[in-house]
Amino acid sequence: MRAHSKVILTTVVLLIVVGGMYFYTQESHVFVDREYGFKFTYPANWLITSDAYNRASHGVAFQLSNFRHADSVLPDPKKGQNIVYGNIYYTTLSERLDNYNNCHGDCDPNLSATSTTIAGHDAVVLLYKLELETPITSYYISIASSKFPMAVLAIGITGDPRNFHQFQEMLDSLQMTNN
Repeated sequence: MRAHSKVILTTVVLLIVVGGMYFYTQESHVFVDREYGFKFTYPANWLITSDAYNRASHGVAFQLSNFRHADSVLPDPKKGQNIVYGNIYYTTLSERLDNYNNCHGDCDPNLSATSTTIAGHDAVVLLYKLELETPITSYYISIASSKFPMAVLAIGITGDPRNFHQFQEMLDSLQMTNN
C-alpha cells in the first residue's frame, strides 16, 4: 500500500512540475539589428518599434513596451507598464559614463554605476531615477566594430520594477552578430 502511495505522490508531483513549466513557458520574438550587429529575444506580448526616422534623427535603435503608446507616452508602474529603449551613441563607453556623472541635478544623487560584461563586451550598468521618481536600469555596452569604431548601445528599462526580470532575460539573450 505504501509503495502504491509513493507512486501516486511521485506522479502528482511530476504532473505539477511539468504542468507548471508548460504553463509558465512564454513565447518570444527575436529583434535583429543588422546595421550594428546585435540581436536579442523579447516577450511576444511586448510591442516593438524600430523605424528609420527615429534611428536617423534620435539615435533610437528600438523601443519595446508592454502597453500601447496610444494610451500613454510614459509607462505607469502602478498598471505594470514598462518601456525598454535602445539607443546608439557614437562615443566611447567612458565618455558616455562621464556624461551621466555630470547630469547636473536631473539624476538621482545616488546614481550607481558598475562595470560588467554583456555578451562578451565591456559594459556599465547604471541605476538611477529621473524627475518622475521612476527607477531606471540602463546598460551601456561597447559595440565598437570596424564599421563603427566608437559605438555604444544603451539599453534600459523604466516603469514597473516587478517586470525588470523580463529585461534581464532580454540582456541574457543578447548576442553580437558583427564581431
